[in-house]
Amino acid sequence: MVILYEPDNSKYLNLIKVLDAFTTVILVSNDNEVRNCGNRKNFSFDNIGTGGAYNFIINNFNFNYLWVWDQDTLINHEQVQKFLCHIPVFENDSQYCSLSFSDKYNCVDYALGEYDIIKYGKASGTLFKSSAIKEVGNFMEDLFLDYVDYEYFLRLRSFNFIPLQIRELECESHILGDAQDTLFFGRKHVSSPKRWHLQKINTLKLNKLMYIPLSLKLKLSVRILFLFVYAIIFKDRKKRLVYLLK
Repeated sequence: MVILYEPDNSKYLNLIKVLDAFTTVILVSNDNEVRNCGNRKNFSFDNIGTGGAYNFIINNFNFNYLWVWDQDTLINHEQVQKFLCHIPVFENDSQYCSLSFSDKYNCVDYALGEYDIIKYGKASGTLFKSSAIKEVGNFMEDLFLDYVDYEYFLRLRSFNFIPLQIRELECESHILGDAQDTLFFGRKHVSSPKRWHLQKINTLKLNKLMYIPLSLKLKLSVRILFLFVYAIIFKDRKKRLVYLLK
């Protein structure tokens, strides 16, 4: 499945063109936009969030694997072919719950041969086993967007499942956020003020969960404190501070 929200047409069309050669692609548009996507299944909602989009597919389709993608992830045919070569290893152990591309945003626990065991990370490009999803449950919809994947990976780990990433196989991550004007440093990529607010709220929610490690709770909490300082360099700093204080 590919989740869309006001996407860059060239990027998401390239993504689904690559995936079409290997699997059935289902599109979930979170911007209430009905797109002409040929024979592909295409569902449109008034933004039910990342968790809501994942759960819609989980609740309405029968599958052995759920392969989730963000609209901006950049891949090619060769990368997907290499990824699929690892499926037999992934299939043969019931503890292996997910298989991901290597990503700089993933937090690695330890190495296992040519794989890394990840604590938590980005879901885009990850193949989840339906058997693990059925045991662990659906994604947390009330997180809506930020840290939905972090929470789910850590919940999988709390059930003694093992999420794998293929160490030598990367897909190019998109730059997080949009370019915004600063007072002295030109333009910098940064999340919107609303995203900052959501990240603060979700940090508080994750801090209440027993299976979230203290190290991550501290990391996310310190990050929120840092945002209060970081906001000062942006021209829309008043708006950012208002959202952080909500």
